[in-house]
Amino acid sequence: MNGCRVIQRILERFKSAEIQFVFDEMIKNLKELRTDVYGNYVVSHVIEFGAIEYRTKIIDEIIDDIVELSMHKYGSNVVEKCLQHSSADRKSQIVDRLVSVPIAHQ
Repeated sequence: MNGCRVIQRILERFKSAEIQFVFDEMIKNLKELRTDVYGNYVVSHVIEFGAIEYRTKIIDEIIDDIVELSMHKYGSNVVEKCLQHSSADRKSQIVDRLVSVPIAHQ
């Protein structure tokens, strides 16, 4: 838990160029972090407070899995931040993907 808080504070307090290596490592491990009990907070934090290029890169990386993430206990936090902090076009793209999934009947 403390590790994710440290990363969040680093991302808040340093310039993009100074923390590029942190972001690069996060992207390399994004598949695991986005659904991790603590990692999802780091990804969500970048989406909310990070530079637009970071937000865009994260959404580009997860858009194909957005439906599955929306149904995951921790991944859904990341999807929520994408919807809250994306451009109107990206929000529309995310919503279109989410509502295009057929509902399974019991």
